[in-house]
Amino acid sequence: MIVDSKSILEQFKEKVCDQITLEDKGRDRFLVKTPFIFEDGDHLIIILKYNKETKKWMLTDEANTFMHISYFLNNKEIESGTRADIIETAKKMFDVKEDDGELFVFVEDNEFGNALYDFVQCLLKITDIVYTEHSKVVSMFFEDFRKSLKQISEKFKLDVEFEYTVPEDKNRDYPISGYLSTKPIPTFVFAINNNDRCRDATVFIYALKYTLNKKFHSVGVFDDWENLNKKAFARFLNASEKQITGLEEINKLNEYIEMINQ
Repeated sequence: MIVDSKSILEQFKEKVCDQITLEDKGRDRFLVKTPFIFEDGDHLIIILKYNKETKKWMLTDEANTFMHISYFLNNKEIESGTRADIIETAKKMFDVKEDDGELFVFVEDNEFGNALYDFVQCLLKITDIVYTEHSKVVSMFFEDFRKSLKQISEKFKLDVEFEYTVPEDKNRDYPISGYLSTKPIPTFVFAINNNDRCRDATVFIYALKYTLNKKFHSVGVFDDWENLNKKAFARFLNASEKQITGLEEINKLNEYIEMINQ
C-alpha cells in the first residue's frame, strides 16, 4: 500500500505535537515516536500499519500498554472495580477497540492526525490507573465496596446503610462500614484496607456483641489481606463469622447472605 508518510507526519504534528517522528519498520509499518511516556519513563508504544483485511490504516499498541501495566497491577486489579470502569470509559470515549489485550483504532477518511490524538489520549487515561495516588486507590476500594453492597441489597431486597451505627451507640464509637437488613438478625460488613481498620473492626465486633449486647452476623471484606499484620488478621478471623479476601470474591458474600437470610 503506497502511502505518503510525509503527509501523515504533518497531520500528526498538527493535531498532536511537533515532537513526533515516524520510523519505517518495513512494508506498510511505522513506529510512531511521541514524547508521551509512562510514569516510569518508558515511552508509549504506537505502531501505524496497514490492515489488509479491513483495507484500512490503523494505530495499535500491539498489547504493550496492558503488558506494561501488568508490571504494577495483577489481572484482577485491572479487570475489576473502578479501574476496569476507567478503562472501558476511555475506550468508549475515544472509540478505541481491544482484542486480546491489543488496543487499536482504525484511521477513517484519512484523518491520521485525529486518530493519533484520540489514541494517545486513550492510552494515557488507561495508564493513569497504575499511578493513581494512594488516597484515590483507597477511594476506589470503598467506592467498589459500596457498589457491591448495593447490588447485593437489591438482589435480596434488603435495606443497606453505610457508616451505620446501632441506636445504642450514642457517641458513634463503633461505626459499621455496611449494614444489611438480613433476617432474623442484621449483617454488619466491615471494609478493611489496612491494619488500623482491621484492628478497629475486631474491637467493634467485640464491643457490639459484649458491651452493647447486639446480635448480628459479622463479615469482613478485605482490599489486600496478604499485606496485613498476621496477628491483626488472625484476631479478626477469630472475632468474625465470614471473611471475603477481596472484592473480586464478592460472590461469596452473595452466597453467604443467601444462606443466612430467612
